[in-house]
Amino acid sequence: MDIYRKWSPIMDALKVTDENIRKIMAEYAEFHQQHQNENLIVSATDDIAQSLLPVSLKILSQLNLTEKNVILKEGLPTLSFDVDVNMKQVNDMKDGGIDGTQIVIQLEGILTKKLVEYINKELETKDNLYITTVAQSISLISEEKFTPKMYITSRIHIE
Repeated sequence: MDIYRKWSPIMDALKVTDENIRKIMAEYAEFHQQHQNENLIVSATDDIAQSLLPVSLKILSQLNLTEKNVILKEGLPTLSFDVDVNMKQVNDMKDGGIDGTQIVIQLEGILTKKLVEYINKELETKDNLYITTVAQSISLISEEKFTPKMYITSRIHIE
């Protein structure tokens, strides 16, 4: 089976119709699978690469890659993006009956939107997007004296 057919159900679910974007997503998914051990931050209980491939593909599906060069390359530096977690809003969602999983999905959506906006803004004036891992890790950092933050790390370079 070729890689384009293999990943087609995911691209269909994400409603990606542009053939160039579908090609990029399939190639990224294969690259990610082949190199996941080299590009992986693993906690004691989670295989993060497995859980973040769908997030990476969702991000790719939202990028403006028309007439852009996407180069899959190992060893790129890690970039980190964060958003403040509004605990009042989280508590209001809990009080409203929204479960923890849905809250995490909403926060993840805010975080990935920030990454998509950053990449698309950079691609307005640049033509080359180098990718090792679109979404390498997502974490929540909570320090007592500071507002909790949710982070996404990505190994990309744009020029």
